[in-house]
Amino acid sequence: TQIIYHYKKVPTDLVVKYLEKGTNQPLLEEEHQKGFMGDVYETTRKEVENYRAAAPEPENAKGKLARETTYVTYYYEKIPSGKITVKYVDIDTNEEIIEKIENKPYGYEISGYVGEKYQTEEKNIPYYEYIKEKEPTNKEGIYQIEDDTIIYYYRKLPFNFSIDKTIKEITVDGEKLGNKKGKDILKVEVVGSKINETEVVVTYSIVVRNTGKIDGTAELLERIPKGYTIEEKTSKEWKKTKHGNLTANINLKAGEEKELEVVLRWKNGNSNLGQMSNTVEITKTSNPAGYKETTIEDNKSEADVLMSVKTGVGKNVIATVLVAVIAVGMLGAYHTILIKDLKKKEE
Repeated sequence: TQIIYHYKKVPTDLVVKYLEKGTNQPLLEEEHQKGFMGDVYETTRKEVENYRAAAPEPENAKGKLARETTYVTYYYEKIPSGKITVKYVDIDTNEEIIEKIENKPYGYEISGYVGEKYQTEEKNIPYYEYIKEKEPTNKEGIYQIEDDTIIYYYRKLPFNFSIDKTIKEITVDGEKLGNKKGKDILKVEVVGSKINETEVVVTYSIVVRNTGKIDGTAELLERIPKGYTIEEKTSKEWKKTKHGNLTANINLKAGEEKELEVVLRWKNGNSNLGQMSNTVEITKTSNPAGYKETTIEDNKSEADVLMSVKTGVGKNVIATVLVAVIAVGMLGAYHTILIKDLKKKEE
């Protein structure tokens, strides 16, 4: 008699997991392997892009299969990225722009994990303009393990005032002789013997311009030449100094301009002749940014008046007033005013 007992191997499973540490998020698809209880197995860690191995290592990475399903778990963690330094730089000095209130650069540092996206952008920095054509190509991208630098370039907004002085009008005994645009010879005839009674009034036009892109203030100084007195028609913005000159503080927004007038009366008489220089200049400027002017060559303008008397034949008298408008660096047009004696010649 033969008695036979039949057996078969106990089937079981092996499951290998690849998880992110802390979240248990699967990074790779689970691996399933069928076997039998007691079978020898061995697993290995796989590479996961942008991740590195994290502790603990599985103690059952290899061994024998048990009756129940065997689970082997590999943990991973993100790879920290390199540091990205973001800078906001003055292109003319190549130095970082400083935030005035906190007295520190506008720049900052960011970091993340390799493979993740990052994004940076330009800032609106007071009194600076962003140079778009120099925009960094790496302003956005993917974090890498290496450090990187992103630079945004800026240029200071220009700040500048200019001043221009012209002779707007001349009147002799109340009669207008011309204006700053006239090019013809302007004449008026008076009795030569009345030169000491002749009234000559010169009106100057002074135009102050803010030619920059920042609001600001300009301090003006109008130097009154000897031989003139200041008329009441002079613009009210002017204040008289103890030396007999005029000063004014003018506030202008970027791109604005303002016209001031200075009206002077000539102290008539043969003793008050010759060239009289009349100069106006910007002596000081200021703005919220604290910038200096981009140029100072246009901060001064001049208009000269030459008063002269020429004696003719007999008792004829010819008084000539030559008006030369001179701006800084250039000579303007000459206007000649002839004051002739209308009396008949005496034999």
